[in-house]
Amino acid sequence: MKGDSPSFSQCFDNNPAIDQFVDASIGLFNGALAAHYLQGKQSNFQLATKLADPIDTDAEIEVAELLRRCFCHYHQAWDLYTPKVSSIVGSATAKPNPDRATAILDEFSKSKNQDSLPEWWTQSNWLLVRRLLSYLLGDDDPTQVDELPENTVQMLAAQKNGNEYKGQTAPVTTSARPEGWPSAYLDPIALGLTVLDKDMLNSLRIATRICRSDLRNADMNISLRIALQPGQCGILGLSGDSAGGLVTVAACATATKHRLDRRASASFTVNLKDDNDLETLKNDVSIELKLEDVTLGPVGSGSIEAKLRSEAFQNRVSDNGGSDNGESIERELNRVYLHHTQKSESQKPEEWMPRVEQSLGIKIRTVGGKDRKDVPSE
Repeated sequence: MKGDSPSFSQCFDNNPAIDQFVDASIGLFNGALAAHYLQGKQSNFQLATKLADPIDTDAEIEVAELLRRCFCHYHQAWDLYTPKVSSIVGSATAKPNPDRATAILDEFSKSKNQDSLPEWWTQSNWLLVRRLLSYLLGDDDPTQVDELPENTVQMLAAQKNGNEYKGQTAPVTTSARPEGWPSAYLDPIALGLTVLDKDMLNSLRIATRICRSDLRNADMNISLRIALQPGQCGILGLSGDSAGGLVTVAACATATKHRLDRRASASFTVNLKDDNDLETLKNDVSIELKLEDVTLGPVGSGSIEAKLRSEAFQNRVSDNGGSDNGESIERELNRVYLHHTQKSESQKPEEWMPRVEQSLGIKIRTVGGKDRKDVPSE
């Protein structure tokens, strides 16, 4: 490389995105190796039930260490600040017919000193690793809870190319499943090695605290899974507090039994009223939040119009197999919710929103002001 271009090694120095990518990679790799040992060395629960006994085989040492590494690295990559897992509530011993992944983690937990649990032994991390093991072992996925609706939202993003932005969307789904703990977690199968930036993770941490009491009131066994939809594995990163704000809405809607309209999206931030409270949340995992504890805010003004010009907002025409008489395809999104103070470049909301509504044929609704209009539900 010439001039002031950074060296290859410098690109990796002090880069949290690279650190997170590496941690997710190591977590996924070690989880896969653990599943390989569990499948290849002994059948059923034979190996799992021995994990709590004195270790006497190389295979058992390997599995226990691989699981530890898997937990540790996922905790560093996607920690949501959730309570630690106790060895009683939610454990496999409390269920008559636990799935293999749950039984394995229950046995693994018996080797932990309950008075000094490691920092990575948290509810969201437990759910994440259980999901990974269950998938790799070929177990059936728990079905969606009927009472709590699955919600899919289109996150809005804009990628800068030179001096211009190009709008993009990424569908994210929140679903409630009987997986063991009243907590939200990130699906490692759907997200793969996707990098989530600090703003996105902080929004999800807030969402987890808001949803916890609703999940617990519904059923102590119900968990909230956050996942990219199938076919979206090419997305390398999810970033920004605006994307996190929309996922917060979807997660809270699922936990409170509200079904969102799939043809509506949003771009606003969800923030704690006191920024210092985020550090408090990290230090005290028992704190729960209510909607009154957060405020909504606008997103960056430079790319907002590009987001609204993404393909999802456009009327499209199919090629109809190559014929000249293509058929119109209904647009995926027909309205968007923005903060009532949202600017576009230097233009005020009343200056740019009507213009964009007319040119694109979509509806823009505002939230956070006196005339707040809630996201519609069925």
